[in-house]
Amino acid sequence: MFAQDDIDRLKEKETAHDNCLTCHGRDNTCQSFKDVIWETRKIAANIKIKYRDYTLDGLKDVPKGLKKDIQHYLDDLAQKKKKGAGLLLLGNPGTAKSSIAYIVLMAAIKLDYTVYATSISDYMKIIGNSIHGDTQEMENAKDKLYEISKVDFLLLDDIGREFRDKYGFIDATIMEIIRSRADDNLPTIITTNSISEQDFSKNDLRLASIIKEQYTPFKFSGPDYRNKIAKVVRAEYEEKNKENTTETPQ
Repeated sequence: MFAQDDIDRLKEKETAHDNCLTCHGRDNTCQSFKDVIWETRKIAANIKIKYRDYTLDGLKDVPKGLKKDIQHYLDDLAQKKKKGAGLLLLGNPGTAKSSIAYIVLMAAIKLDYTVYATSISDYMKIIGNSIHGDTQEMENAKDKLYEISKVDFLLLDDIGREFRDKYGFIDATIMEIIRSRADDNLPTIITTNSISEQDFSKNDLRLASIIKEQYTPFKFSGPDYRNKIAKVVRAEYEEKNKENTTETPQ
């Protein structure tokens, strides 16, 4: 079921197609109709609204060299799919790892690949629903887990340290989806706050082997760009508030 924000965005695209001055809603080859399909596929892939209009060029805080490397991956996406070559995006929070991951997914959608994005916390909830709940909920969750396991490109967003046991091993359910997709030669994009491949795989030799064989690591560094945005917004608010308080009543 689509969220209300998604329904509203989709209706907006459909209305634009119906009112299109070129085709008047009657030509399925018109760009306005393609916009409807594009929006529908992004919604079905669980692409978060905030990322749907992102582009690689638009990410100002990502180093040019890193952008260039990501662009090489995008340019070779068909071969990456064929080889099951995934991405491991490493680094501190707020360094644009998720932004890059969603841009890769949208590029895959444009090439007609099946795609799905999920945060690890949401993925764990789906697993929980497949075990507990009423019969219909369990069946729906099991269907979703199967769909997730078989899409051409999957994003597992934000595998944090909280998903490890006291020995450093990654949660078994997360390891299973990584392992099964590697066995099926399906690319997975992983974002994590780990600082290196070794830090991510820890003591798990099987995971270390999968990462070495099927993933290209990219390391993100720098300050949390969200703090930078927050400072700008706060400064603008304070400036506006200052102007309002210093205005002389008429």
